[in-house]
Amino acid sequence: MTARLDRVGEGARRGWVLVAVAVLPWLVAPRLIQPDTKTDLTISPVRYLARALTAWNDHAGLGELQNQAYGYLFPMGPVFALGQWLHVPAWMTQRVWWSLLLVVACAGVMRLTARLGLGTPQAGAVAGLAYALSARILTVLANNSVEAWPMAVAPWLVVAAVGLTDPGSTRRQKLHAAAATGLLTTALGGVNAVASATVLVLPALFLLTHPTGRRRLGWWAGGALLGGLWWLIPLLVLGRYGYPFLDFIETSSLTTAVTSVPNTLRGANDWVAFILDAENHPVWQSSWVLAQTVVAILATCAVAAVGIVGTFRLRGHLARWALLSVLVGALAMVIGHDGVVGSPIADPVRALLDGALAPLRNVHKADPLIRLPLCLGVAVVWTAWQRSGQRRIALRRFAIGVLVLVAATPVWVGRLGDAAAYEAIPKSWEQVAGSVDAAADEGGGSTLVLPAARTAQFVWGKTTDEPLSALAESPIVTRAAAPLGDPGATRLLDRIDQLAASGISQPELAQTLARMGISRVVVRHDVATAARALSASRVETTLGRSAGFRQIGTYGSGDERIDLWTVTVPTPTSYTGAVRVAGSPESVTDLLGTELLSADQALLLTDANAQVVTDTSRWRAYNNGVPAQLAFTPTLPGSDTSPTRVGALDLASSNNPADHTTRIFEGFTDPTATSDASDPFADGYAGPTYAPWAALDGDPATSWRTTGQSGTATLAFRVDPSVSVRQVTILLARGSGLALPKDVTLHVGNWSQSVAVDDRDTVMFQVPTVAAGPVSITLDSGRADGDQAPMGIREVSIPGAHFGTALRLPGKVDIGRQSVLLTRSAEDPGTLQRQMEVDAGGPAKVRAWVTPTAAEPGELACGAAGSVTVGSTRIPLAATFIAQQIADGTTVEATPCGDSDTEIPTGTVNVEAAPGTGATVQAVVLGGTPTASAGHYLATHQGANAGWQAQAGGRSLTPVTLDGWQQGFVLPSDVAPKDVTVTFAPNTPHRIGLVIGALAVLALLVVWGATRGPGPVYVPGPIRALPTDRRRKAGIAAAALAVAVLASGLWGVAAAAVALAVPARYRGQAAAAALVLSGGLLSAFGVVDRYSFGAISGQLVSTVTLALLAARWASGDAPSAATVAPRDTPTPTQPTA
Repeated sequence: MTARLDRVGEGARRGWVLVAVAVLPWLVAPRLIQPDTKTDLTISPVRYLARALTAWNDHAGLGELQNQAYGYLFPMGPVFALGQWLHVPAWMTQRVWWSLLLVVACAGVMRLTARLGLGTPQAGAVAGLAYALSARILTVLANNSVEAWPMAVAPWLVVAAVGLTDPGSTRRQKLHAAAATGLLTTALGGVNAVASATVLVLPALFLLTHPTGRRRLGWWAGGALLGGLWWLIPLLVLGRYGYPFLDFIETSSLTTAVTSVPNTLRGANDWVAFILDAENHPVWQSSWVLAQTVVAILATCAVAAVGIVGTFRLRGHLARWALLSVLVGALAMVIGHDGVVGSPIADPVRALLDGALAPLRNVHKADPLIRLPLCLGVAVVWTAWQRSGQRRIALRRFAIGVLVLVAATPVWVGRLGDAAAYEAIPKSWEQVAGSVDAAADEGGGSTLVLPAARTAQFVWGKTTDEPLSALAESPIVTRAAAPLGDPGATRLLDRIDQLAASGISQPELAQTLARMGISRVVVRHDVATAARALSASRVETTLGRSAGFRQIGTYGSGDERIDLWTVTVPTPTSYTGAVRVAGSPESVTDLLGTELLSADQALLLTDANAQVVTDTSRWRAYNNGVPAQLAFTPTLPGSDTSPTRVGALDLASSNNPADHTTRIFEGFTDPTATSDASDPFADGYAGPTYAPWAALDGDPATSWRTTGQSGTATLAFRVDPSVSVRQVTILLARGSGLALPKDVTLHVGNWSQSVAVDDRDTVMFQVPTVAAGPVSITLDSGRADGDQAPMGIREVSIPGAHFGTALRLPGKVDIGRQSVLLTRSAEDPGTLQRQMEVDAGGPAKVRAWVTPTAAEPGELACGAAGSVTVGSTRIPLAATFIAQQIADGTTVEATPCGDSDTEIPTGTVNVEAAPGTGATVQAVVLGGTPTASAGHYLATHQGANAGWQAQAGGRSLTPVTLDGWQQGFVLPSDVAPKDVTVTFAPNTPHRIGLVIGALAVLALLVVWGATRGPGPVYVPGPIRALPTDRRRKAGIAAAALAVAVLASGLWGVAAAAVALAVPARYRGQAAAAALVLSGGLLSAFGVVDRYSFGAISGQLVSTVTLALLAARWASGDAPSAATVAPRDTPTPTQPTA
């Protein structure tokens, strides 16, 4: 009776622990909705789940593959759908989900400690708290909780695997264990396949390290495979047909930048935790607290240290499994981390993570492999201290409990939730959604949201996704941070965003949107400054000044105003004839604007047999992590390989510079700068016009500019060998926000001279005749590195040298059959300069389009509207502007003065378009309007994909890509567009996979129910026989050395030596002490900067911990008596079902 009451009491205490865990989320910003995972789940979960039943998502406007949206079908999606059905407020449903996650995690560890006999129920409760409140879970709970869900399920997967370790288990018991594994794999969800697959490593290692478990691995694998079919099959469909968006999101250099050994072991290993937004606010508030605050650093290190001591006390199979799991998880993260003390194989590892292993790039998802064993170690230590006196037991256990709770710092300081949580989405957005849907029901088409914003940050709060996408039932087009749609469509959206925010008339804009199937534009004024979006007011101005738009509604007021515009240009469903163009998808706007393409003609991008050659496909590097207006380098020389690096790849672009417009230099080569404000990956980016060669382009209106992050900056280049450098004149940049350097130093070969600037704009050097070689110019601000005003050089001149730069078109041009389109971009100086290789010359008509700079309307005489020079022939331009065109900034076609037909020679031809006193040349066309090829084409307004199929009258239509991004089909002359049936074929295997998966889950449920009954107990297996003392010591040394070197390179040798010098009986305590010490070093001397003393010393000291863990794993099953768990450790429990 007493024993029964004790069990009831223990159960009640465990229940209270779970209740406490479940209550915690409700303390986080009550009544506020957090930007967690998917906005759709808090607004329209049922519609979102319904869309997840298909592979293709046409709700995204231009279309995209569902990116693991099917994973929300269970369990997260149903929780929110049920909440909506019961009319539960969204914020409460969100907290219910968080409570469920934390309870599952905590209860799983409690159950696992009991099954393995690792401690008392009280010890299991403490371990469960340590796991549920670990840094990994709290990091993502309020922002990306679905990524933490697999970690919550992980201990239950190990519980299921325990049933396969009993040599005496029956077939029924093995079936039950396999079925339980399958059902738990089902419960992992498929939102994040890597996170789900990673936690399966835990039970796999558990069985692989057990003699009986190894033989029954097939049972476990079969169950796991059946349980995961419902998300594995759709994942295969996604992998086959999805767009390569992994090339345009975070890179391995970012994800591994924070995975030092101490951060990895304590759980602060998610790179987002260290990121600040444009206003220097943490992107994720809770993770920032865990990553950066002194208390959190010390407490998380201390909890991990206690767990390490516990793993050292384990014996037999549990020791092998726990230690191996920790080592595998730690190495998976730290071997990609570089720095002063970093992994020697970081570079090749990062290359793999950016290449073949790209899905594994976010290495922090391996954290459960570390966290679960360490939390079990906490239970071991809690129980082991039973040998101490009562007072000492109480004090030590109190200390552990305090550490576990303090480690959850974000909860207690009120920063677990996001600072931009919101009570509700403004009613104005709901009204817009209703109007958009009504208009779509009447006239069809999709709705574009402008200005684009990579993050959904508003003046009223932050959502995970664009709210209109969740509120509206009709298709919504947005430019998301991750380019999940066709890359060409994303390029075009970036171009449209910039055109729309130009504030001037854009006659081709409405036509472009109509070709995309966009019938409406929503202009939102409530985007937060931190999102760095373009001006909504300028978008309004552009739409108001451009033909083809009409405002039809205004919702809200002030900063929260939203305007709705309709596109009055009809949406084409088919085209007659096609124009073949060499260029990029965004060239459609220029082709329409220069009348080289008409509204009823299809555009086919091709390098072969192109009728129009453009300069739009530039060889440039691209930073997808920032808005498009901040994302691009200037056009680079073909020798520059930076556009081939993952993280700098341009969208819809080849890796061969010969396919692109490239930069060429005249009079100099190899221009480089140590600080470059045209680098979008650098702090202080100012735009593509401030490149190093801007100081060498012969135009004093342009300049090279530094980023302002360093006190000194050097511009270097090589002068044409035929020029003797005897005098160098440097014209310094001066203006608002710029600083003149204190000193300028000139190097010519081995000769150098420094000159004080003394507030001068011009600095001149006389160079002795003995000096020869590369030229470099160093600007010195006289201040230390750090935030300061940028410096710059407007022009460098050397007598006898003629400096210049131009953009060279790819391939060769046949003037007799091809037209050439040259367009101004943001990087061009006043004079547009291009070069092309003409394979076959001949006469060509020269046309130009100009925008006004004059203040008054009227006629601009010849030359006042600019000029175009082709080779040696200069053609002045004239133009006439009316007052409205002056006000709107309208681009008009200029009139060439004299004969517009110019003889273009064979060979290298330079083309220059210079501005006039009253206008600037925006585009130049050499040649006539191309004749469209015969044929008819069906337009779908969906992204091109190999999965699309079209049928008409039993015939399959030939697929073709239109406008560089859109799926089209060749339309037979006897078939009308309305008679064509277009389907996305992968929808079928996607749905079949879901059905097969559901049937597999039902089968698992039947097997699990039919095989319930007394389960097998955990059998640790025999103690492993140890090798001879010499071999054992060699193995221990090799393991410690290998792990330490993998983590910290040659510094790891010293760490391993220190670890091996520790007597075996004290190695557990030494490993813990080293980790705690590293935490102290991090918190005292710096955790963010990997070159800080804190990061360096913390890495080195914690590598001792890692080496000691490796030594313990290699030491076998006979640790010293001081590290063995107490004899009165509870025995494993036997399940009743």
